[in-house]
Amino acid sequence: MRGMEMLKNSIVFAALAGASGAAFSQSTVTLYGVVDVGATYLSSQVLSDQDGHRSGSKNVMMTGGNNFPSIFGLKGVEDLGGGTQAIFTLENSYTSATGALLQPNTLFNHQAYVGLSNGSYGAITFGRQFDPYTSYLGILASSCNGASLMGAHFGDIDNLNFAMNIPNALKYESPTWDGFKFGALYSFGGVAGSIATNRAWSFGVDYSNGPVTLAAGYLYVNHPFQSALGGTANGDDSGYIGDLSWSALGPARYDQIQNANSLANLGVGGSYTFGSATLGLLYTHSRLANSLYFAQANSSTGSDITFDTVELNGTYNVSEALVFGAAYSYEYGHVNTTSQRPKFQIASVDFTYNLSKRTALYGIVNYEHAGGDGIGRYTNPVTGETTFGLPLAQLAAVGTANSANQVAVTVGIRHTF
Repeated sequence: MRGMEMLKNSIVFAALAGASGAAFSQSTVTLYGVVDVGATYLSSQVLSDQDGHRSGSKNVMMTGGNNFPSIFGLKGVEDLGGGTQAIFTLENSYTSATGALLQPNTLFNHQAYVGLSNGSYGAITFGRQFDPYTSYLGILASSCNGASLMGAHFGDIDNLNFAMNIPNALKYESPTWDGFKFGALYSFGGVAGSIATNRAWSFGVDYSNGPVTLAAGYLYVNHPFQSALGGTANGDDSGYIGDLSWSALGPARYDQIQNANSLANLGVGGSYTFGSATLGLLYTHSRLANSLYFAQANSSTGSDITFDTVELNGTYNVSEALVFGAAYSYEYGHVNTTSQRPKFQIASVDFTYNLSKRTALYGIVNYEHAGGDGIGRYTNPVTGETTFGLPLAQLAAVGTANSANQVAVTVGIRHTF
């Protein structure tokens, strides 16, 4: 009996091993990533003296994820037959200058999804992922093409630098027909008794054919600060991964502007390539409902705020190794409760020199000017008194300036694997 049992176990083991080998032969798992790190000179950054008075100073610091986000990921494909594949992606963003996770206590903060894909019917995926509005329009923005996240539109409120990725999401993306595709996403709120609390939805269309690329999309997120950026309802931003969070490098802060009831983004854009040059144009309209930033800044209640942003950008390939880029964006805001009209202008120039297919050197200069009505705030750490209405510039991720102008100059190296 024992011999028969051993024989049976051996047969079962062999069958399982054979099945595993067959599955492995039709499957692939890829380890990949980017390490991007450099040094940044900052023209102005807010400081506080012992009495809490505001001042400003230059700064030089090591920064990561400049030319491209530093990420570490795994992706896999299994052939299921009939043109259908099982797919998954697990991807983490980290700070290459220190090795720290970009969002504390979250391993796969960038993407974590699984699904099915078919060349004829499209792909359906489940998990944390980027929405179609962001994916289709973001690749047209200068901040994703050389200007770095410091060249992102103010606070990345329109999400074109991919600050927000949507958790608990169901996403569909169509096949490509003659250059045309579309996608849609729905994120479940997951709150008992109030299923709309943290839900989100998005849709987008994209057309890429020859030298022409066109895209349009819409993104709506309930409570973006909590649901997509890692903040908490009580205003704790220790886990907040939006670009504005890094203003904690200075005590004058724009953080928590996205601590609102909802965020709605609408955008259109396109690019055209002729010869070695590409020109792009983008427009986005962003609306935050009841942003609690304004309650913290100057009143007991929050306020709606809108931003309309236009960006013109271009790149020029001098050779296969050397690429230059330039961009200009103009952002016009309106604060509903105070009728303030802030304006932010950002100009960027950059170059990338590819030493190989995997390794590149880069240089970036970003300049921001804060005009119109100021909405910056400074809280005196000694007295607790808050001054609101300051026209302070803040390039994303480097801390608020002590003036209306701020310049960041970055040089670095990027390696992909």
